[in-house]
Amino acid sequence: MNVMLFKLVAFLAVLVTGLVGGFLSVRITAFPRSERIFSFGNAFAGGIFLGAALLHMLPDAREGFQSFVTVDFPWAFFVCACGFLLVMFTEKILMQKHEDAITEAEERSGGCGFYAFVLTLVLSVHSIIAGIALGVEETIVKGAILLFAIIAHKGSATFALGVSLHRAGINTKRLVQIISFFCLMTPLGIALGSALTVFLTGKAELVFGSVFDALAAGTFLYISLLHIIEEEFIEHDARGVKFALLSFGLGMMAVLAIWL
Repeated sequence: MNVMLFKLVAFLAVLVTGLVGGFLSVRITAFPRSERIFSFGNAFAGGIFLGAALLHMLPDAREGFQSFVTVDFPWAFFVCACGFLLVMFTEKILMQKHEDAITEAEERSGGCGFYAFVLTLVLSVHSIIAGIALGVEETIVKGAILLFAIIAHKGSATFALGVSLHRAGINTKRLVQIISFFCLMTPLGIALGSALTVFLTGKAELVFGSVFDALAAGTFLYISLLHIIEEEFIEHDARGVKFALLSFGLGMMAVLAIWL
């Protein structure tokens, strides 16, 4: 399998995983145990994200920057921090403005379908960056690690989004539209990254790949720490199981780092 064929498979796999998670959220939100299962899956994905960022993407970005930057500065870590802050700004600053708009819209019309779509758009930033990072990978092995991390989280993230929209009173047709839009963000990033590598060669391709590896590492850290770990451990229920799954996910990435 060549790299471009792998990226096509990754495109389809991420899309299908997201759609399945969203479909399940529509069908089985009435069953409390379904949320627990996805909660456990999310905790496992948190460990995968943490390990992928710290043990694979960030070291790769650092190696890439060292090959073309002569200034003694930790560029990979700086760009990683920028990726972290980008998602934080999107969520904590831009999202807050949209949340205010949602409140006003609800008071006027009793609905928030359009604003829910805007909110989903804002939250999709990290999905696009992760997709681009996968799209610019030059080898199947490194791309497979990223794909595994993305898939481990995509289904549970889409499921959680669907549950949230359902609880907010979004009708089924609008909910399906929003979930479909969200599911397309990572595949869109993969397509963009893959297309850019066709036109970039040599040093330009290395720079682009290193930057997006570092940016994606920052977004992975943000999602892992402030979305998955923080949210999953707020509740006292099954913390031991969640911690074990989180550790297992991180351990898997550590084992892969030994050989890859």
